[in-house]
Amino acid sequence: MEIKRIVTHTDLDGVVSAFLISFIFDCQNFYYAEPLEIQERSVKCVGTDVVVDLPLPPNSVALWFDHHDSNKTDKKFNGKHENKKSCARVIFDYYLKEHPEIAKFRELIDETDKQDSADITPEEYLNPGAAGIISISIKSRSIREDNDFRNFLINSLFYMDYKNLAANQIVQNRYKERKKEVEEWFRIIKDKIELRKKLIFLDTSEIDDAGRGNTWVLYATYPKQQLVFWIKSVNEDYDKLRIVIADNPFCADKEHIHLGNLMKEYNGGGHNGIGVCMIDRKDKDKIVKELLSKIL
Repeated sequence: MEIKRIVTHTDLDGVVSAFLISFIFDCQNFYYAEPLEIQERSVKCVGTDVVVDLPLPPNSVALWFDHHDSNKTDKKFNGKHENKKSCARVIFDYYLKEHPEIAKFRELIDETDKQDSADITPEEYLNPGAAGIISISIKSRSIREDNDFRNFLINSLFYMDYKNLAANQIVQNRYKERKKEVEEWFRIIKDKIELRKKLIFLDTSEIDDAGRGNTWVLYATYPKQQLVFWIKSVNEDYDKLRIVIADNPFCADKEHIHLGNLMKEYNGGGHNGIGVCMIDRKDKDKIVKELLSKIL
């Protein structure tokens, strides 16, 4: 099988998934994408691509691996879709028998499972382990800004344990910068937060240059609220907005509709516990009203 490129998601699971495929197929050409780019065909995938942790492209690819509930398909493809905690786990389990040498990465896969499924405690959020540090260090204001760093992480995993990678000064510096940015973001947006019944409702779409935050600080600050509903701008396109609805892992109440399937109705997707979609800014009021009526 000829593999010329690995197309992967931009988060930790995407990085680790790409690393496993790179290790198995000796491919060092990576392209990082968001799910909507695949769905809208703004990223063209071809028959020599392996696509991981993203929706199945409309045209044929060499292999596809994914774990998102909302991306399940009846179309024929080579690879594997399975409802597991991470895409890296799907790939690891699929190739372990054929490539037993990847068994040495089992702990990295276990930790990727925890990060991607939000299976962490408040203490682990406040004092993250190695995988948490790497995950936090990846994200910045624009996905394109981080591509070189993602390549650095993947290449480093070939000769460095993930714990040593987390201790690397480059990773540590980015992690500390990211933590400061989230703290500043929360200071700026705190007055915009509304507690609506079981929701943490936040609309930052009209705030200029607030920095880049995350849902974890919201979970930890309001652990009794069941869901986060966050509307935010898309840095690369002013006319677009991203809506995130996420289950709070620190809240005991877990009964709600399947959030990934809900967002699939709006050309998005996700899992039972988190859904994301991209909408036109002009449609914000209408779509937000619809979504709120379905989850409250």
